[in-house]
Amino acid sequence: MQLGFVAGACASSLLNLPDVVAAAATGAIAVFATGPASATALRFLTGMALAGVYPVGMKLASSWYARGRGLALGILVAAP
Repeated sequence: MQLGFVAGACASSLLNLPDVVAAAATGAIAVFATGPASATALRFLTGMALAGVYPVGMKLASSWYARGRGLALGILVAAP
């Protein structure tokens, strides 16, 4: 199980899967959304993909900045 997790995490990071899925879902809104329900479903998918990015980014930012950590995290959260 742990080896599978490591392999999956490495593959996901090498392929930028969360970013690719989020970008594809966001772009699909402009092309495929025919109403509020489909747009909401695609935005939900975007949010799920970003959930794979934000925790890692927040952990990195909070470990890099001993001083100014609040500002760094605020910029990270407000950036998209």
